[in-house]
Amino acid sequence: MSFRDQAVIPRAQSVRYQRWVMVRGVLLALPAALLLWGLIFWLVPPLPDLTEPADRIPFAWRCCCVVVLLCFLPAIESVAHKRFGSPEIDIVGQRPRQRSDVRFLQHSIEQLLLFIPGLLGLATYCRDGGEMRAVLAATAVWVVSRGMFRLGDDTGARWRGAGLVGMVQSVAILMYVSARFGFDLAGWFGAIVPLVLVFGLEGYIIMTRRD
Repeated sequence: MSFRDQAVIPRAQSVRYQRWVMVRGVLLALPAALLLWGLIFWLVPPLPDLTEPADRIPFAWRCCCVVVLLCFLPAIESVAHKRFGSPEIDIVGQRPRQRSDVRFLQHSIEQLLLFIPGLLGLATYCRDGGEMRAVLAATAVWVVSRGMFRLGDDTGARWRGAGLVGMVQSVAILMYVSARFGFDLAGWFGAIVPLVLVFGLEGYIIMTRRD
């Protein structure tokens, strides 16, 4: 179904179709993301001089710098160049393309709030340079997924769905770090509690969602 066709069907049906397209995009992109993650983790040589936490945390911060450079700087520059020296400098009267750039930037900031704490926490639980390849792989997958999501802003829900793989990864890393932290505090009970809470909250959000 093309976007032109969607314009003439009822809104409720169009929304359901967009949801299905995004879900399908996520499911199709997950194997590719896992493949990229695995290729980096298994093919990249162990990273040297990362046996101590004092060395691993700065490495994770440097990965965050690469994320900001590749994902945020282009988005910020895109917005700035389209505003400067053109009628779009009037942000009240933005055209749709300008709004798309701003929306992508805002969404990426929201995703970054999930990604950075998880990446730093993951670095603290890596034991050496070999395991720190997971931090490198997670960074690469997140950058690629942001690019796919930006492509989806111009082409449709399918690519936006593929771009949500980065969010799935961020959530998985946060859950892993939280479970490990809970285990350190109270054994298996402490590991299970944060997972039960997050799944409970997610279930509540889904059940109370209003279409």
